Amino acid sequence: MARDLVSQLLSMGSSDQQIAISSRSGDLTYGDLELRTRDIARTLQSLGSQTGDRIGTVMAKSVDAVTVFLGILRAGCVAVPINPQQPAAMMERIIVASDVQLVLHDVGLSVPNVPGKRRETLGQAGPGSFDELIRNYVPSGREHATLLDEDADALILFTSGTTGDPKGVLHGIKSLLSTATSLAKTWGLTSHDTVLHALPINHAHGLVIATLPVLASGGNLRWIEAFEPRTVLEAMHGSSIFMGVPFYYQQLLDSPAFDPHAFSTLRLCVSGSAPLSDALANRFRTETQHEIAQRYGMTETMITTANPCEAIRFGTVGQALPETDIRIVDTSTRATLEPGEIGEVVVSGPTVFKRYLRSELQTNDLELNTGDLGRLDADGYLTLVGRVRDLIIYCGMNVYPSDVESALLQCAGVHDACVFGIPHNLTGESVMAAVVAKPDQTVAPSELRKKLASLLAPHQIPKRILVVPEIPRNNMGKPMRSELASNAKNLGG
Repeated sequence: MARDLVSQLLSMGSSDQQIAISSRSGDLTYGDLELRTRDIARTLQSLGSQTGDRIGTVMAKSVDAVTVFLGILRAGCVAVPINPQQPAAMMERIIVASDVQLVLHDVGLSVPNVPGKRRETLGQAGPGSFDELIRNYVPSGREHATLLDEDADALILFTSGTTGDPKGVLHGIKSLLSTATSLAKTWGLTSHDTVLHALPINHAHGLVIATLPVLASGGNLRWIEAFEPRTVLEAMHGSSIFMGVPFYYQQLLDSPAFDPHAFSTLRLCVSGSAPLSDALANRFRTETQHEIAQRYGMTETMITTANPCEAIRFGTVGQALPETDIRIVDTSTRATLEPGEIGEVVVSGPTVFKRYLRSELQTNDLELNTGDLGRLDADGYLTLVGRVRDLIIYCGMNVYPSDVESALLQCAGVHDACVFGIPHNLTGESVMAAVVAKPDQTVAPSELRKKLASLLAPHQIPKRILVVPEIPRNNMGKPMRSELASNAKNLGG
């Protein structure tokens, strides 16, 4: 059925007077959001943008960035958000690979000038050319509300690129609507919820998962432009939901400004985008009296599983969302495995992406081999144990990095840990680990290995443990195992 995507999202549970987004620059009501997104959509149409045209945005996190995103969708165009912190060369590759017709970016932001790509500016640091076009807009009579089929293209996101150049992932309208409605139902979102949003919005987590379900429910987004522990803790008072990544929870607990009473009004704490260790989850529970509800998704699937707030199961990433199907398959035979058995997670459902850029069409009805390893329990709760490519095979035996990392975090003095494999002539791979000591403490690799002997099987114990200042992570908190492996090989493995 053809539909106006933004009207569908904003009309599900909102009134014009309800505050949609609160930020340090002021409040934006649902009525304001409706008018602003329509202004942006008609201005894009007046510039000649057609249904299906791709519009790139290079903007810092702001309320304007959200309204531009929704305005692009309202015009029937495809949004291509680009991280403003990317190097210029990477921005240019993304602009070219996405085949955008127009790039909208913040005033004063350095963006490469790509031949054939029109550029307009928006005013974060002063009036922009696109702002001027909106102000001087004169109706031509050709503008119209764009109604699109649910299979129409809507959004191109780029993977985090931990093992190479990021890949462009194309999502349709169906994916965005399903994400919004499924999560709103799973977490019981209503117009009474205030969701503290401190995530970046150039990724699926911040732009879609933490934003659209709230707007679809008529709730209030409490907007924090950049994560900073003291600012977030101050804004926590009066919020009902906090969405973050494991790194955020660690920083909040370690902050000198930490106050357990700051979490008193929360009914739900959500974590995603990177593995949450049992040690961190336990510490958070002890110090705040709140359980962290893990959820699971990826750029290609938006959202796959979530822990319902009334039935959070520790250590799992929850159950499949409505209309989503999960199978665990043997990595060699591809046979479906029984509950409790570890294999690759295979996903199908309406939130699965359409295709990668410059590749053959992959419809939402096909299964996606996620590359993640996990197991389902009898109740359908999924536990992730790592990535297929991160699996270490030592003398023919499987070693899952998450098992070893969990054991390392139980050792005295260990603040952070990452386990990875490097090639070995005799054993196939060698198990390696990097650890970060807690502040003002030291750790001895030999003592750690002795402790691990009581926690792990012999084949799981790292052959070498490196003590490092920090674990390299991408901007969503995922460890860069390939970088550690490369450094370890340079040190002689």
